[in-house]
Amino acid sequence: MLVEGNLLSATFYTESMKLEKYVLSKFDPNRPGDVALFREFLKENDTPECHLLFAEFLYATGEKLHMKEYAEHVIIAYNGGERDAIPYLANMYFFGEGIEKDIGLALVLFEKCGDVGIPDGYFSVGNEYLMGVNVPYDHRKAFHYLKKASDGGSAKGMNGLGLMYLCGFYVDKDVRKAKKLFAKARIRGSSSGYSNMMLIDECGPEFDYKGMMLEHGLIEGYIEGKDALDE
Repeated sequence: MLVEGNLLSATFYTESMKLEKYVLSKFDPNRPGDVALFREFLKENDTPECHLLFAEFLYATGEKLHMKEYAEHVIIAYNGGERDAIPYLANMYFFGEGIEKDIGLALVLFEKCGDVGIPDGYFSVGNEYLMGVNVPYDHRKAFHYLKKASDGGSAKGMNGLGLMYLCGFYVDKDVRKAKKLFAKARIRGSSSGYSNMMLIDECGPEFDYKGMMLEHGLIEGYIEGKDALDE
């Protein structure tokens, strides 16, 4: 049984394709000296979007020594009103990249991602409440956020919501509904959705999927009936 990870896509969300294409054609993160050249370019183009592009460029170098500077420029872009900086900032706080790790703040920012049209952000919040690794699990909240993610078109959200129906977490177990959600996730490119469809075909509708998930320790501190649907 496959569960999606929380990392939001590390691709540009920027809307100004002209600037992005120019930057990508002019600067190469694998070319020595281009970091310094980009810094000079940024002095003449001091906009929130350029700061975000520079942050992404620093991240792409793969050099740990640039991580603090990466974080600084993401924050500048975010404070300057750059909407596309939100997922980067959320990931920074979630993983502690270039900044002190803060799961609570990361979840606030993930939810904000969903609010501005990036539904994988809702998935990231829901997944935390589903799995209970970094925060105490809460399947009521998990269902709320995973449904919002799924309704918004998130393949990860569809897979996560499918797992809740497959296992009967908070909702009544419904293998048919779970498989439909996995199929929708697969159409949108989710390999986890495909794998979970194959699992259903192999094990059948009567299999104890919840037991499998708990046996593998995928949910921290699970207590049966803690947040059942009828409570």
